[in-house]
Amino acid sequence: MKIYKTQTFSLTKSDILFISLLIGYLPWLHIKSLLPMFLLYFFYSFFCIKLSYTSASNHNCPLFLTISTVTILCSLILLGAYNQHAFGSIYGPHHMTSLNIGLRAVGMIFTGLHIDRVQGLFFQCPLLLIGLIGIVVFVNEARLFAIMVILLYLSIVVPNSTHINWYGGYSFAGRFMWSVVLLWCFPFAYTMKYLLHRGKRTWILAAFFIALSIQAIFASVVLTYPGCLYNTPLSIGDEWLRRSPYVTFLHLTDFQTASFLPSFRDFRNYIKSPVNWAYFSSIICLMFVGYCFIKQKNKTWALICAGFAVCGVTVLLLLPPAIQPIVFRGKDLPGVVGKAKQEYRVATTQDVGFVIFGPHIRLVHGTYEITLDYETDYYKDNNLIWDCVITQPKVEFKMVDKGILPPSQNNNGRFIYNCTLPCVNGDRLFEFRIYSKGDVNISIKRLSIKAISG
Repeated sequence: MKIYKTQTFSLTKSDILFISLLIGYLPWLHIKSLLPMFLLYFFYSFFCIKLSYTSASNHNCPLFLTISTVTILCSLILLGAYNQHAFGSIYGPHHMTSLNIGLRAVGMIFTGLHIDRVQGLFFQCPLLLIGLIGIVVFVNEARLFAIMVILLYLSIVVPNSTHINWYGGYSFAGRFMWSVVLLWCFPFAYTMKYLLHRGKRTWILAAFFIALSIQAIFASVVLTYPGCLYNTPLSIGDEWLRRSPYVTFLHLTDFQTASFLPSFRDFRNYIKSPVNWAYFSSIICLMFVGYCFIKQKNKTWALICAGFAVCGVTVLLLLPPAIQPIVFRGKDLPGVVGKAKQEYRVATTQDVGFVIFGPHIRLVHGTYEITLDYETDYYKDNNLIWDCVITQPKVEFKMVDKGILPPSQNNNGRFIYNCTLPCVNGDRLFEFRIYSKGDVNISIKRLSIKAISG
């Protein structure tokens, strides 16, 4: 940045060697840092050559190119030799099989790394939202340097978005964005510079107050309950189960969470979610505000923001969330009697006891649609009993409701029940159980659970 602003390139030999060592060391941290390394080397070399033609005082450009090129080449040769010796490949333990280049999947992870309610950078550090306004200002005032920062940012985030260990696997939420947080300092600084030069100190104080208040909510939960940042594998339909610090603080139900906070965990349905589109549009809106700033269109950005706010609230309140049920195969559900057979769990006429119980998932108060797909032979008595219970640590389980499971011939093999869970203090686990009194054959195909209101 100093080179770009001052248009000078007066570095000592030790400075050049230190910069070259830093750039050459990047792929030692991770092989995916090869692209950032080449970008930094290219831009430093570009600025060096450019300034050598525009300033008579720049006599160390050949020295910089020589030292940096030799240092980086030596670093790459040593790294390749080490990887070949240790892992049998110059690329180390990583292979192309670790990547997923499907556009739909990569698009979801890339967007989720920014605005997912758990993984999103702007949810974990809302102060950086101010930097969105400054992106256009940054590009307008320092175009070449801004392009370098943007390309460097993409060279880190896009490879992270292609890794099949989505969102960093079981590591802390936000891991894949830690390395690029500081790059947001540049657009953030340009936002502050623009507002200060125009005497908008009140705006700055208001923006800081709102952002830091949201940050305080996040910190108050994370510092007292850090387990909420533990990551979990992606599973189809479970996005409404994934809690976040804001959900915990506001005591939102699962249905409210899916209605008002964005989630990018379901590859099939994230595009269909109204709340995801609302938050994505807000990002574009903030960047457009920056465009209006540099064009001096104060009324335009005010009208855009007001119109967007009205449309966003309308979307969140009126359009239903795109909630998909979480599905458990019969063979994956535990039971006291019976056994797993192919994809099902089966019990015969000799089996007496719980055919299935579980799935032991945390559900808060609200209404859930329970769907059981099964098959039985015909019976007249109440041989099969279903019930819904919740269990809490050190507390005896509580019966929510129960009834008789009809023969599958009566309902085409699908039993649907809307279960309303009461509000209780502390964590609790939900179970749907089937009890057999014997004298009936039953095959449990799958159990689906879906939040429908809250």
